[in-house]
Formats: sequence, C-alpha cells, structure tokens
Amino acid sequence: MQSKTWWIGLCAGLWLTGQALADNMPLAQWLKDGQATAVLYWLDQQPAVEPTDPAWPNRETFRLQALLQQQQLPALQQHLLPGAPLLWPAANLWVAQQALKQGQLTAARQYLAPLLAAENTLPPEMRAQASAALLESLLRDNQLDDALREAGRAGGLGLRLPEGLLRQLAVQALLQSQPDLAAVKALPLPADSLPAQVLAWRSGQANEAVLVAWLLKQLTNPSMTWQAEELQLLYRVSTDLNHARLQVEIGRVLLSQARLPKGVEAPALLAQWARQGERIGNQAQLLTGDDDAWWALQAKLPPEQQWQAIPLLAYQNREASSPERRSQAAQALLAQWSNQPVAQWQLLPQLMPQGQAEWQAQLSAPQRQELAMQLGLGPQGREGGDALLAAKWWPGLADDLPAPAQLARQRDLLAIGARDEARKRLLAWAKPGATDEWLTALPLWTEKAKPGELAALWQALVRSAGTEVGAQRELQRARSALGLGLWTETAAHAMVARQGLTGAARQEASLLARQALYRLGAVTEAQALEAAPAAETAGAANKPVSPAKPRKK
Repeated sequence: MQSKTWWIGLCAGLWLTGQALADNMPLAQWLKDGQATAVLYWLDQQPAVEPTDPAWPNRETFRLQALLQQQQLPALQQHLLPGAPLLWPAANLWVAQQALKQGQLTAARQYLAPLLAAENTLPPEMRAQASAALLESLLRDNQLDDALREAGRAGGLGLRLPEGLLRQLAVQALLQSQPDLAAVKALPLPADSLPAQVLAWRSGQANEAVLVAWLLKQLTNPSMTWQAEELQLLYRVSTDLNHARLQVEIGRVLLSQARLPKGVEAPALLAQWARQGERIGNQAQLLTGDDDAWWALQAKLPPEQQWQAIPLLAYQNREASSPERRSQAAQALLAQWSNQPVAQWQLLPQLMPQGQAEWQAQLSAPQRQELAMQLGLGPQGREGGDALLAAKWWPGLADDLPAPAQLARQRDLLAIGARDEARKRLLAWAKPGATDEWLTALPLWTEKAKPGELAALWQALVRSAGTEVGAQRELQRARSALGLGLWTETAAHAMVARQGLTGAARQEASLLARQALYRLGAVTEAQALEAAPAAETAGAANKPVSPAKPRKK
C-alpha cells in the first residue's frame, strides 16, 4: 500500500501543478515511447521558472526522467545537488550507483540520503537497491560496524540484498582479529558459501576435515570465482589449518590474480610450499642433500599425487645442495603454470631474478595481450588490477586488437596518465572502413579532461575513421556525442544522419539536432527544423509541435 500511495500522490501532484503543461504537450507519452530528447527539447524552450513556482516540480520531474532515460550523468548531478527535493527517486538511485562505480563513496551517500529519508514511500525493490548501495559504500569505506548495522536493518525490514554483497560483508567481518560471529551468523548467507563454511568451523559447528573437504572441492573447480576479500580469507584459513594440499591449491588460485591480496606475497607462498615439501620428503625418509632422490620423488609421482610436485620443487629450489639443481627446480616450478603467464610473472622475481627478460622475450603476442588484460582487470574481469603494471605489457602489440583489448589498453594508459599514448592508440583504432567501436572508449576520457580536449579528440577520431559512413552510423555518433555533452558534434552528426533516414530514425535525428542547437543557443537554426512534418517531431503525440521559442536565460 505504501508504494501505491506514493505513486498516486505523485500522479495527483503532476496533474494539479501542471495541467496546462499536460494539455499542451504529451510529455509522459513521449517518455513512455523513449523520446527523452523530445521532452528535453520542449522543456528547454519554456520560460524559466523558480523552484518556488507551482509548475517547477512538475517540469523538473519530467526533466529528471528524460535525463535518466538518456543516462546523462553530469546533467543529473547538477539537478541533484545536496538539499534538492526528492522528485524522481530512480534518478537519485542511478546517480548514487554511478558514484559508487567511480569510487565517490561520500557523494553516493549524499545522493542516497533523500531516498533513505523517504524510504517508507518507496517500492520494496527500490528500498532494497538503496540499502544495497548504502551498504556497498560503507563496506568500501571500511565502516564495517555501520555496514553490519545496515545489513541487519535491511534484514529486519525483509529487504533482499544481493548475495555477493552479503558475502563480501561476511568475509570482511571474518577477517577482523576479533570478528563479531553473532552479527555474521545473522546474515542470510547460503550454506554452500565460503563465509558460511568458515563461520561453521570457527563457531565449532563443523570440524576441520569438513572445511578442508569443502575447500578442496571448490578450489579444484575451474569455473569457481572468488571475491578479492575471499582470497584473503582463503589464505588466512590455509595458514591456520596448515594442510599441505590445501596450501598448494589456494596458492594456485592466489597466483592467478593480477594483484595478490593484501597480506599475501609470493615469497611467503614459496616458503609455505617448501615447508610442506620438506614434510613430504621426510615422510618418504629422504636425506637432506640427496638431490637425486628428492628429484626422483617428484618426477615419479602417481596422477593422484601430482599436486605434491609443487611443494617438492619449492623445497629443492631452496635447499638443494647444487646451484644447478636449484635452477632446474625453479624452471620446473614455473612450468607448472605454463598456461598462466600471470602466475609465472608473479613467481619470476623469486625463482629466476636474472631470467625475466628472457622469459618476456619468449611470450607470444596473444600471451602478452592476455597478461596485460589480466594485470589490469584480473582474470575474472573484476576491477582491482594494477594499471601501472599492465601498461608495461601493451607496447609492441598491434593496433588492430579486439575491442575488449583496445578498451583495456585505453583504460590502463589513461589510469597512469599517458594520455598522449592513449590518444595515439585510439586514433589508430578509429581507422577508415572499420566500425565505430572506438566510441565505447570515449567515456573513459571524460575524467580529468581539459577544456576542449574531448571535442578536439572527437573531431580527430571522426577524420581518422571517415566522414562518409552512412546515416545509421552518423545517428550512432550523434547519440554518443550527446552522452558526452558535445553539443556541436551532436548537432552536426544528427543533421547529416537526418538526410539519409526515414520514419522514427529520422525523427530521432531531428530531435537530437534540435536539442543540441538549443543547448548551443542557435535558436534560428533550431527553429528552421520546425518545417519538418509534425509526425517527425511530435512522434506519437498526433499533435503539432508548439511554435519553437528561444530559451529564456
């Protein structure tokens, strides 16, 4: 009933405060039809009104809906400054979610504040999304106690929060020196999850053998994925349990990451394996210094014991009596990860400090590309890689990489401030005859862009990619330019696209052009487009468009 009351109140408010607006233009219908450009174009022509004017909330609500439909983040941020009334909750939620993606945790909570203050009026799904966004911001801001309280509050209200977020919260709590086991136990965790299994062991509900068996099953599953904090917990648990095979399998997973978890270092993993290798050798009654016997043991392991090769080789690399055998063990240990260049790269400084250049020279171009992408984003495509390390592997690779690799290279180069090199690679990507996939990289350039830099880059890219590309690609370029706030480029591409399109596509091009022209203050040029048929500009309204008027400043 609460959600229905809110919607009824909103609709009544729109009707009472903006009846004249609804009588003149079918803005709600345009939004329903996906014609956000038409709504913004029409609103931009209206006389300016103050927030105290009865018509302002209605117009502002339509504007927020249209901007949200087009996902115009900078414009929405300008309209949702602290203290702004809550007019369209979905806009606040989306902008808060974008702030989270950009790491702006305090800003995310500011956008969420009006939502949380009025959460009793929101639909349950939106309440849950707002709570999840708040919880994520607290977690990432290391406010663990507040995050646990928010999770408990949401649970008490019956809100369903994302399972991955609850897992992350539970894992971070378990990583504390004195974890609040009761608070973790109150979280609705799947029984077959890492934090639930560790919690059962630590609270005495399951013994060590049960946990080890579960972990080995998960660790040897190639499709299993782990959150960054879960990797930390895995390492902590493996150290506590001191189980040989468990330490080997956890080490495999850790070394496949672009960046080792906090508190984990490759030398520590090698030392851990070496200790387990010594135990295995002692159980086989091998003598210290009998290098041939130690080597023979790892060379003749049966299939079910092949995992023991890693600790035995780690021990020989450390303790063999001859330098030749230590080097041979290092090379054999690296060969255990022949299909995982990231793992080899992590181990190289310890195993072959003088052979890194030789190893790098042997990598093929696809291996270098894969290594760069994994170092930048991680093997499972999650943020948390190391752009500075990744950027060292891009030089020498071809310009015609697949789109995902192109995007990864752009991201890494921009992250380390190599904008000139990123520009050079982006221009090479935008070659004549190719598709306009390069458009997807431009949002990466908005951060830290200097005045005019984005427009100049756009123009250079268009010249490089070609100007005679057909009406549909011109329309796509106009859409992309609009999302970047490049009004001149939006108008130019939309006008070209308009000449080669018909029907709804032509209508969209006309509306894009008119909105951009009004943004630029080119009132006369925008009014000239009024000669277009009413069906083109009004869409589904079946009414002629009102005479265009200059926007009042």
